[in-house]
Amino acid sequence: MSAERKAMLQANLTANDALYTQRADFIKIREVSLTYTLPTEWSSRFRADRVAVTLAAHNLGFLWKPWYKGLDPEVTFNGINTTSADGGTFGWVRADYFTLPMLRRLTMAVDVSF
Repeated sequence: MSAERKAMLQANLTANDALYTQRADFIKIREVSLTYTLPTEWSSRFRADRVAVTLAAHNLGFLWKPWYKGLDPEVTFNGINTTSADGGTFGWVRADYFTLPMLRRLTMAVDVSF
């Protein structure tokens, strides 16, 4: 954020602004995956050189979110990114009412090499 923008924002702060802001530091488990390569004798049953199976879980939850009271600090009410092109934030898109957390997903992949 530029010094000029920061000065403008600080000049326009009022005591009521604190009612609508909160820290949103967090640590999130975004993706965990596990891959197992089958032994060669099992792969040969499928006439393959190699078979690997991958299980992945996405958006499992938060490890640490002490101050943020909403569901997910990355999700806004209109679903767009909260950061502008110049690195600042669009103040009004920080609202997180009417939101749902990011979907938890489980995926599986099978990689077969012949």
